[in-house]
Amino acid sequence: MRTLTETETQTIKTRLDRCLIAYQEIYDELLDHYISALEKVSVEDFLKVKEEVNEKFKCGSFLEFFLVGFLPYVTCY
Repeated sequence: MRTLTETETQTIKTRLDRCLIAYQEIYDELLDHYISALEKVSVEDFLKVKEEVNEKFKCGSFLEFFLVGFLPYVTCY
């Protein structure tokens, strides 16, 4: 396992910022997921694996991912 460079970390943050995530907790969870996944790969594989993670968490689609876990706590009016 390795520590991501500042440039790699900023690349992830830029991606998440484009998704306009309204809640800091969700942003932090996604950032942690990206970092955890990408710390396990070599520098050479960073972009390839980042794109795979991007596919898993497309802007907008991850909301459903998080809400499924929180449905008992969501009240709809």
